[in-house]
Amino acid sequence: MCTAELDDRNQLALAALKIPGVVNVREFMVGEGNVRVEAIGTSNDDITRIARELASLGLRISEEILLRAQYVSPFEAFNPEFEE
Repeated sequence: MCTAELDDRNQLALAALKIPGVVNVREFMVGEGNVRVEAIGTSNDDITRIARELASLGLRISEEILLRAQYVSPFEAFNPEFEE
C-alpha cells in the first residue's frame, strides 16, 4: 500500500505499472494508501528492488503485505449455462 500526493496519484500509478514485477496498480479515492501496488518476485531481492523503485518514483510505502497463497473462484452467474 502506497500513498501519493493527490495531484500526482495518476501519474505515479501509471509509472509504477512500468516497473518490472509490478502486475497490478489501483488508485483509491482516499488520503492514506491511495495507490495499491501488487508485485510478484521470486526472491527478497526482487521485492526490495521493486520497493526501492516505487520509493524513487515518489510513492511513500505505508504497508507491505507478503502473500503466501491466493485462491479464487469465478462468479458463476456470468456463465450463460448457470441455472439457479
